[in-house]
Amino acid sequence: MRGFLDMSEKRLRLDLLGGYTLSTSDGMQINLPTRKSWALLGYLSQYPDTGKAREEVATLLWAQSGEAQARASLRQELSVLRRGLTGHEGLAVRSKGGLLHLERGDVQIDTHLFWHSAQTDPKTAIILYNGPFFKGLTIQSDPFESWLRMERERHRDAALSCARRVLRDELAQGTAGEISKTAKVVLEIDPTIEDAHQALMQVAMDAGNRSEALRQYSRCQDALRRELDVEPSDETKSLAERIRAQTPGPRKKGTASTEIASAATEKRNLAIACFGWTNAKAFDTGGDPETLADGSDQFHAMVELATKAHAGRIIQRYTDRIVAAFGYPRADEHDPARAVRACLDLLRSAAQDNRDGADPAFTLRCGVAYSEVLIRTDPHHPDGPPNLTGQPILTAADLEHQAQDGTLLVSAEAAAMAGADFETAPAEGTTPPALRIVGERNFHNRFEASRADASLTHFVGRQSELEQIQHHWAQALSGDGQTLAVLGEPGIGKSRLLHEAQNALTPRPVTIIHIHGSPHHMQTALAPFTACLTHLLQLKPAGGGAVDPGALDLWFSSDPLKTPRKAVYRDRLRDLLCQTVPGAPSLPPNAKPEDMIDAVLYGLARSMSRSPTLLIVEDAHWFDPTSLRTLQALADRIPGQAALMLVTSRTDLEGLSCTDQIALDRLSKYQSRQILDARCDPGLSRDVIDETVRRASGIPLYLEELSQTIGQDRAVPETLQASLMSRLDQFPEMRDILQVAAIIGPSFEFALLKQVVDLEEAELDARLRNLQAAQLVFQIGRPPYARYEFKHALLQEFVYQACLRDVRTECHHRIAYALEHRDRDKLLSAPEIIAYHYELGGAPQKAVTFLEAAGRQAAQISAHREAAEHFRKALALLRLDDAPDPALERRLLIQLGPQLLATRGFAAGEVRRVYDRARDLPGSEETDLDMSQLLWGHWGNHVVRADIETAAEIGAEVARHATQANDRAGQAAADYMTGVVCFYRGQMGDACTHLRRAVARHQEAPIGEQRLRFGLNISVSSYAYLTWAFTLMGRYHEADSAAAEATRLSESQMHEFGIAFARIFITGMHGFRRDFETTRQHAMVALDLSEGRGFAQWHAQAEMFLGRALERLGNAKGLDLLEHGFNAYLDTGAELARPAAISWLAEASTDRGAPQPAITMIDRTLAITAETGERFFDPELLRIKANVLLRQTPAAVAEREDLLMQALAQANANQTWLLSLRAGLDLALLRREQGRVREASAALADGMRHIPENADFAEWHDARLLLAELSDPPTAESA
Repeated sequence: MRGFLDMSEKRLRLDLLGGYTLSTSDGMQINLPTRKSWALLGYLSQYPDTGKAREEVATLLWAQSGEAQARASLRQELSVLRRGLTGHEGLAVRSKGGLLHLERGDVQIDTHLFWHSAQTDPKTAIILYNGPFFKGLTIQSDPFESWLRMERERHRDAALSCARRVLRDELAQGTAGEISKTAKVVLEIDPTIEDAHQALMQVAMDAGNRSEALRQYSRCQDALRRELDVEPSDETKSLAERIRAQTPGPRKKGTASTEIASAATEKRNLAIACFGWTNAKAFDTGGDPETLADGSDQFHAMVELATKAHAGRIIQRYTDRIVAAFGYPRADEHDPARAVRACLDLLRSAAQDNRDGADPAFTLRCGVAYSEVLIRTDPHHPDGPPNLTGQPILTAADLEHQAQDGTLLVSAEAAAMAGADFETAPAEGTTPPALRIVGERNFHNRFEASRADASLTHFVGRQSELEQIQHHWAQALSGDGQTLAVLGEPGIGKSRLLHEAQNALTPRPVTIIHIHGSPHHMQTALAPFTACLTHLLQLKPAGGGAVDPGALDLWFSSDPLKTPRKAVYRDRLRDLLCQTVPGAPSLPPNAKPEDMIDAVLYGLARSMSRSPTLLIVEDAHWFDPTSLRTLQALADRIPGQAALMLVTSRTDLEGLSCTDQIALDRLSKYQSRQILDARCDPGLSRDVIDETVRRASGIPLYLEELSQTIGQDRAVPETLQASLMSRLDQFPEMRDILQVAAIIGPSFEFALLKQVVDLEEAELDARLRNLQAAQLVFQIGRPPYARYEFKHALLQEFVYQACLRDVRTECHHRIAYALEHRDRDKLLSAPEIIAYHYELGGAPQKAVTFLEAAGRQAAQISAHREAAEHFRKALALLRLDDAPDPALERRLLIQLGPQLLATRGFAAGEVRRVYDRARDLPGSEETDLDMSQLLWGHWGNHVVRADIETAAEIGAEVARHATQANDRAGQAAADYMTGVVCFYRGQMGDACTHLRRAVARHQEAPIGEQRLRFGLNISVSSYAYLTWAFTLMGRYHEADSAAAEATRLSESQMHEFGIAFARIFITGMHGFRRDFETTRQHAMVALDLSEGRGFAQWHAQAEMFLGRALERLGNAKGLDLLEHGFNAYLDTGAELARPAAISWLAEASTDRGAPQPAITMIDRTLAITAETGERFFDPELLRIKANVLLRQTPAAVAEREDLLMQALAQANANQTWLLSLRAGLDLALLRREQGRVREASAALADGMRHIPENADFAEWHDARLLLAELSDPPTAESA
């Protein structure tokens, strides 16, 4: 169907529905080189006006990369995309102010035409919809796939809505051919739409084609069973029966199920109100029982009326006190506010009775508390009164007893939960501390309240919706009035969007009218409009009180228009607005609803006479039936006026004439992080932020509430518990299944749930379908292989927390047992899950077994942080035992050690404590194999802390144990350990010998065994050290070969720690060579590899190398980065890099005119290396000190020469001949300046003699040129 639109004015066309193509006006295809280029182009095309932040795009497409790598990948992909668009004018990607924009002046984009047509011409929209958005495109990035999935659903839902609108119109007046064609389009989009199947059945039946009509019914059955696993509706069945002209046989009933016994006990948060009364007359008459009974009856009747009006339930009755619960058996998010309002209504009624001449001595007091209670019910009499136990019952009674006559005291928890609806004041001298309710506040919505206390959260992710509202506002200003519905689940941000729109609209509205639905007045006719008109017409006195009828008459008399029905409107509004009984549940007697509606609309119309007008109608899902009719009548009058009406609702508003609607989606992870970043402490870890984002499920309200408790316990905030409980109470028959599912976890499998609850498959399937229909869970796949996920992460947490402890423990154990005895391959896939359930199921020792398996499994795939956590957890559980098994503890410690070496650094204190504990346990010398592994950790800790002699002793001990056990892996480790010790001692020849032998022996030992025992690949680490040894020996070719092998081996084995190890040493190799640009490039890669993977030591060293390279390349930030990396390195407990880092810092300090601090640093470091035995870099420290002296004291020639001679001699002894070359070169230059040419030549030759003749690097070539110059000095004449 493409090509039906005129492209004569467009040079290019981008089609994204049903595929993705870019073509010229003559049909020539333009091919982009990569899928990421298509993704980038398509993504930006959907935000033409606003553009997208570069960071957001990078995170979207390269979610698995670090931030720096993602930004680099974005820059590269933008370059690729721009090259692909070269030569095609009118389509370009521009960057401005950190935003990426797609300029599309001469480009026709089918999705833009589709959305425009969806609002104006649904027939064109369904022609444009050629299939799913970006069909066939897949990108390995979870955020992009999530965005793509939502966009596909959004386009599909809009196309389906258009097709169904067209079908309804054609069923009313279209031909059979048009109906058939459109119905087929509907079914192409969604084959489960029964009205389309019915239309095709009816068309076939009307045409006399009975067999085709029945075939269509069969297709309908197949589609519903395949896609939804349900039968057609009664209406469709009835149509099929008429077609057959006979009654079908009875359906087979499903297999009877084993019912899960209902729990007779549950926990939930309730609002408890305690009402008390006194009547002095009863006591004046000597306590006359009849007088007392009359007062008690009156009191009980008043409490019953107020409690029932606000959905409460009386749970205790006494002569002078009544206790009521709000939130049982069905919870609501407004239960605390309902309890408070019931008390206020009761107090007002009593005050009114006293004013009307009733007994003035009759007084009331109230107390309200909110917290968790335990509810016990008789399973044989579930409708009987429940037995409630909990602190809020006692607290409410205490507050009622302490309240003064005519007042209401509430606990702090109840006041917080009741929200910003009430004015409060501290109550003096109460125990527990309480607040006194002063009255109700008059905020239009919670956002005004939030503005008042500066707690309004950051507004993100709704820019396109704001633009849509602005677009409709512009149309309204031209006299084309608009009604826009804003739909979405609770907490999704409907009211916030309207609040922001009200402040953002330009030009500003002259008149703003607020109309609010309330859960407290759903049975009160026209309550939203009554409150609106009372405020709008200013009918109440400034100090509060009842509506003044005289004010209403004055308002009517000010209307100059002679409306024929003005008197009727005045009487009806007086009836409506001047009621003496607050919250009357119905219309005034003898009032016609139509007259009432017309009177309300008259009042609103006069207020809207000052154009332009913005009407904000919030929470229409709480409107009473008469208010809904009034809202529809108001929407019918909006067209032709300069007015925009915005209506929010949690559900579709059937029958409301809307110009357009906005369905709010959940926020993306990126947008959720933006909110948290704006509200939370900047020092919070990314893991904490990410976990909060996961729990909030993209719902702004959840993000807002969770941010208040972020980093604390994981309990669901009380502010959300009532809302979640209200959802559960809508489906009490499914609570037991839901509890077991929640105990399994945020996602659960059909097969596992069936095994745990012991239900027949058909019965369990039916219950899960009910949960899915109730929007509590999502289904993925088909039973018995289906998997389910809770729609809200917090819902799963809340259901779990609401389970009784004994129930949870027993259920966890059943789940663990079921998982343990599944197929072996499934068992091994997630041992940590089995461990989790055994731990919470009261079997900690079983949990230890599976935690060890989980740790080993994580270690095999280089997930070192996760492995460490598993081993730590296993150790913690093991130590709960009165007599823990020392052999098991030692085994766990030895396995934990390598994970800590990788993540915390070899010199970390925790590493030392772990290996010390393992060595001190009884029986730690039982096997040589254990000792080799145990001593490995001790060696790493000592060598990195530059305790070279102790490291050498440990290496020798490992060699002895490995030889006795004929342990090839242990022997390879021992050679490696000895080679490293020789390297740092400055024994380069011996180091190379041992490191090469380690590689040879390593190849004879299983790689997987080495990773588990030592945490790394011995060959990779040996080659890494060979890159440094050969470089310092001036053997660059051999160093390059070792670097290539280290890279090949680490990457072929996909071992992240090994890859980072190799990359760090290759970076250092180039740093030693003074190839600073190459060093910078490798350091960036090393930094990215170590960042986010928890490799603390490697990350610090990468920063050091990068800072050194940048500083030498003239970047002012280099020195700061070098110092930061060095400090981070020292923080891990490491010392080995100190000599190199100090030499670099000394050079930088000298270059900045501070030679004395440089000399001090070098002297201190030389003293340290003399003590530790780490002498490999001493020659360079001595040489740099000599050069610093040149800056500080140019005359100190003899001291400089002595230092350079020491450097040369030490380098030759160490076989670090690259350092010999540098020392000889500097010494030759110094002696040449003094005219001592022969001695200069001898010094240089001494420094060069061990460098291979075929060497090819800059310093070698400089030395050869100088040597030639010194060997052939200029004659006096030539001079």
